[in-house]
Amino acid sequence: MSAIVVDNLVFEVGGRRILDGISLELETGQILSVMGGSGSGKTTLLKMMIGLLRPTSGRIVIDGEDTMQMSEKELDQARLKMGMVFQYAALLDSLSVYDNIVFGLLRHKKMERAAVDKLVKHLLEQVQLEEYVARQMPAELSGGMQKRVGLARALAMQPSFLFYDEPTSGLDPVTSLAIDQLIMQTRDAFQVTSVVVSHQISSVFRISDRIALLHKGKMCISGTPEEVKASADPDVQQFLQADNITLTHLQSEKN
Repeated sequence: MSAIVVDNLVFEVGGRRILDGISLELETGQILSVMGGSGSGKTTLLKMMIGLLRPTSGRIVIDGEDTMQMSEKELDQARLKMGMVFQYAALLDSLSVYDNIVFGLLRHKKMERAAVDKLVKHLLEQVQLEEYVARQMPAELSGGMQKRVGLARALAMQPSFLFYDEPTSGLDPVTSLAIDQLIMQTRDAFQVTSVVVSHQISSVFRISDRIALLHKGKMCISGTPEEVKASADPDVQQFLQADNITLTHLQSEKN
C-alpha cells in the first residue's frame, strides 16, 4: 500500500482552476519533490496533503485514510502523524530554541522535564546542532541553523510524514547541500515519507526518489529522476533548461 496517493485532484477558487487532475503515488520512506514555476500550484498541493486546504474534487489518501472523508477533528488527529518544515523556519521569536522545539509536543503529550530535556538534546544531535543552541533565541541563529531547528521541532512529534516547503531557499550552496544531506539522513534514520516543495533543480535531483513537475496547475510528469530527465515533454525540458542545468550536469549531481 502506498503511503500517499493523490488521485485526480482538482482545486478551484472563484471559478479559477488552481490544480487540474493531479495524480501521484509515494511509497513509505521515499522522498517526493514537487517542482514548478511560480503559480504552478506546488504549494497549494502541499497544503492539501497536510489538510490545510480541502480539494474541490478528487482524493488524497494518507497512510490508507481518505482525508476527503475526514471531519476537521479527524484531520487534526491525522496531522499528529505529520511534521511541517516551513520555508523560513517559522520559529517563534519570543521563545528559545528549546521552547520552540517542544512547543507542539507539550500541547499533545505529558512528559517529565527530564525526559523533555533528553529529547531536545537528542533532536539537536539529529540535526547536527550543539547542545548549547537550545538556550539561544532564533535571532541569534543563522538561516541554516534556523531551518535545522525547524526540522528538530517537526521531528519532536515522531511523525510518519515530513513536508518541507522550500527547505534550501535563501541559503548559500554549501548550506543548501548540508540541508539536502540532512533531509536524506532524516529519511534514513526515521523511515519517514517526505514531500519537498522546491524550485532548486540541483537539490531536487540530489535528494529525490520521485519527482513531480507541475505547470499551470497540471501535472507534466511524475516519475523517477531518470524518467524526468529522459522526458520528451517540452514543458519539462523547458523548465530544466531555464535553470541552465544540462542533463549531463544533473547526472553528475546524482553521482
